[in-house]
Formats: sequence, C-alpha cells, structure tokens
Amino acid sequence: MSDEAAFLRAILASPGDATTRLVYADWLEEHDDTRRAEFLRIDTEVERLKGEGKSDPASEGRLGELSAAVDPAWLALVTILGHPFLEPFTGERFCYSEPPALPFADRIGTRGGVAVFETQFTDPRAWAQGLPEDLRFLSTLELGECAYGAASVPVYPFICELGVDRWPLTAADVLAALKAHQFRSAHIRTLDATTIPYPGYHMGSDNDEIHNDFSDQYIFEHEEVDEFEGTHGVLKRYVGGPLWYVLLHPTRDDGFAAAYVILLAVGRSPHGSRLVGVITQQMCHSLCE
Repeated sequence: MSDEAAFLRAILASPGDATTRLVYADWLEEHDDTRRAEFLRIDTEVERLKGEGKSDPASEGRLGELSAAVDPAWLALVTILGHPFLEPFTGERFCYSEPPALPFADRIGTRGGVAVFETQFTDPRAWAQGLPEDLRFLSTLELGECAYGAASVPVYPFICELGVDRWPLTAADVLAALKAHQFRSAHIRTLDATTIPYPGYHMGSDNDEIHNDFSDQYIFEHEEVDEFEGTHGVLKRYVGGPLWYVLLHPTRDDGFAAAYVILLAVGRSPHGSRLVGVITQQMCHSLCE
C-alpha cells in the first residue's frame, strides 16, 4: 500500500478527523502537491468553523478556485465521504417522545451532505467503478424541500451499494440495497417484479410502498409537470431507466407505525453497482390518507 493510499484509508475510516487530514496535507506539500495540500488545510478549517456556527467567505471562495484545479475523484472523496457522519433523519421533530428506530438495518446519515449508510464507502477499495462520477452528479442536484406534506423538510442526495449485478432490478433488489428490513405491505403482490404500480393507500393495513408511478410519489412536484422536467428529470435521465419510489414507516416499540415516514426515489447508477437518488422524511398523516 502506498503512503497516499494509507492516508486515504485513514480519512475514510475516521471521516472528519482534522489531525489525519492536516498530516496528509503536510505529506502532500512535502511531495510538491501544493494545491491539494492547500485545499485540504482550508477545507479542514472551513469545516471546523461550520461546526462552531461560523463562516469565512474568503476561505470558501479560495476552496472554489482550488476545486477546479484538483482531481475530481480525490475532491469527491475528501469533501463528501471524507467528512463526518451526521444523522438528520432521526424523526425527533415529528415525535413528542423518543423517536422510533429507523426502518433500516444500518444507521443512515449524511457525509458531506450526501446520505449514506454508515458502514458503506469506508474503504478505498470501494472507491472504484464510477463512484466519483456518481458523487459529482449527486453534488450538482438542485434539491429543495419535499414537495408534498405538511412539514418543511429538506431533500438530500442519496447513494448506497447495490449488491447485485443485473438489469432490470426488481423491487426486492432495491429494498435489499436499502436495507429495509421491516418493509410491510398488504397490497403489493410480489416484490420479485421489475415494475410495480402504485398500490394505493388502504387505511388500517400495512402501507409501506415501493412503485414506479411518478404521479404518486411525494418528493417531487408532479401536478402538471412532466417526469422529465426539473431535478426529477435530471435524475431519471442520469440513471437511464426506471426510478423506484419508496415509502417506509418507522415502527414504534408497541408495533404501531410512527407519525412520520422516510421517502426515497432511487435508480441504478450507470457507472457501477450502486443505487443513486434522493431521500427525505415527512409527516405521515399528511401523506397517508
């Protein structure tokens, strides 16, 4: 393993660790890679200031200049996967008591503003087969708030490992990649299908959703809008195939569904065995009716 590979492995293993990043910057400078060294030092300081609720416009401007002069794959690593893991999907804002566990078999959060599972993309060996291209694409998506529902909630780019190498994907493939271990629907006949219509909402029964109907998803505006317009259109053209719309209910300890849901829109990456798309959360009663 080269010295640089060792630094990258350390950064992925401990995202956001300032000491590792600064030692790596010193190593880069010693090897006459001054642009990347400067970028890493400034990026580390900017992130520290953000953690204190502060900003430095001059430093942020310099980062923008340096971004155009360094390798895009390296840039995606240190500014996305190399940043700390945060958890914005806890549902605390929707719950009066302790929020329920999320409906995933792994912790989910964001690194550098992109939603990921905590255990994925922490090894440089995963840094291959188009992952930088996917990260660059996701970082350019113009995302605002969830289009439907009572709460104002942000939408995040999302990426995860797929685990299968076939096309087209089935709903079961997608749910397995999403680690949705509690998926419950009384109205979807089979998950071993490559397309599924919107199952409808049926009060008093299990109503998790996975389908391909643009007009019945909640993340993107769909009234009097074509599916190839706006950010949804950008995402659909990128994956070059169907998007899967997923609605998952976190389950409380008493077995009842929580007051909020997790929403995703995902498709297969054109560059490797991954799902790419977006994720958000929303109040359940404003959607499931």
